This record gives sequence, structure tokens and C-alpha cells, in this order.
Amino acid sequence: IEDLGGDIDQSMRVYLADLYALDLNVGRMLDTLDELELTNNTVLVFSSDNGPARPSAEFLENIGYAGGLRGGKHYYYEGGTRVPFIVRWPMGTPRNKVNDSIMFGLDWLPTVCSLAGCDIPWEIMEGEDMSDVWRGAVRNRHTPLFYRGIGPNPGYREQHWIRYGPWK
Repeated sequence: IEDLGGDIDQSMRVYLADLYALDLNVGRMLDTLDELELTNNTVLVFSSDNGPARPSAEFLENIGYAGGLRGGKHYYYEGGTRVPFIVRWPMGTPRNKVNDSIMFGLDWLPTVCSLAGCDIPWEIMEGEDMSDVWRGAVRNRHTPLFYRGIGPNPGYREQHWIRYGPWK
């Protein structure tokens, strides 16, 4: 960060303030659900759209960590595409279980529709119903994932890739 003309102490203050605010407000939301006696039948999901971004002169507070995975935001490596996905649903999701099944943003609509019992034409859905994974099943996807990555810089080339099972 210092190489970008920034102050590491100030960048860490901003970053930690963001984390603290997130933690504080998630706690407030959980307390409110408890007070309203809605906790057991409410699905809460925490996720991200991409891995951590790298600090830049414009965004010095981008101090993320991909847990040792290669790459980050704007990269097709695991550090850019593998993100946290935490489901809290006391009546439907097992507690304290880590599941490595692969999900994708397009899976949200069919999964939520399935859980809600919606009567929809499944053949028009682009994603997969992953409600069984939310309930604790571990499985491989039935369909491949198609990615398109656009980088942050003007000279950055567009990237396209497919992931199917263990293959990318």
C-alpha cells in the first residue's frame, strides 16, 4: 500500500471499520429475528460476488485475503471465483457443516423457488436447484459453469472459461 502512495494504518482503519460495521449490523439483524420469534423459519445467506480485490491508488482499503488461493477479483483462479457462502436456516440447514459443493449465482433463483414451493417452468431456468445442498447434501453439479471475466484495466483482455466437475 505504501508503494501506491497510501498509509497502511489509515487503510487498515477503514477496512476494520467496515468489518466491525458488518459484524455489528448482522448481530442487530439476528437479535431482531430472535425478538420477533422468526429465527427458526428465516433463511439468511451471506455471500460475495467475487474474491478480494487488490489495493490500488484509488482503493487503498482493498485489503482482502483469499485464504491462500491464487488470484482475486477479476481473475478466473480459485481466489477470484471461490467465495464464502454461509447459509443460516435453523429449520433446514445443518449447523456447523462445511460443504464443498459448487454453486453459482445463477443457482439462486431456482434454489429459492424450489424452497418456497413455487410452481415454475423449470426448463427456462439457467441455474440449478441446489436446495438439496442447502439442506446438507454434497454433490457435483449437473451442468457446467460458464464464466466471463472483464478486468479492471483498459489493456486487460476478456477471459472466458468453463468449469465442469474438477475441470476448468
